[in-house]
Amino acid sequence: MRGSLALLFLEENSPIKNNGISIDYLLINKFMKELLTILAFVLFNTLAISSPLLDCTNSISDKNFQIALKTIKTHNFDEAKKEATAKLLSGNCFTSLQVKTLVEIFSFEEHKLELVKLAYSHVIDKDNFGILLTIFAFEDAKEELLEFIKNN
Repeated sequence: MRGSLALLFLEENSPIKNNGISIDYLLINKFMKELLTILAFVLFNTLAISSPLLDCTNSISDKNFQIALKTIKTHNFDEAKKEATAKLLSGNCFTSLQVKTLVEIFSFEEHKLELVKLAYSHVIDKDNFGILLTIFAFEDAKEELLEFIKNN
């Protein structure tokens, strides 16, 4: 296995020398994790986009939800997180609790409200959707969400 990528994962605490070039194991390991996260996100969104007409009788699995949540959290900017979350929400079905967990990562009420409204048609337990009121600090947002639920 000499000279193969497998060596990168064997030498954890020291740089690897390959033809005189030092390769830092931790840097490569971090890169591989990030690459796998991006690949999982792309695959996940490809599957979501390929099924535009959803029959929301079952929610996304906990495992897939956790993968998607972790991927979204890797984005450095709220706008990128919001965009990734919107894609996820529009292509999958969720429980109200999953939507709450997903939207709680945002600081701005306007982002939360926008995403919660987007998620509403993809929620399998609309009777529990009221739990999302707890994520809002301002009465205006709570009232707007209640009005939205009433009209939809």
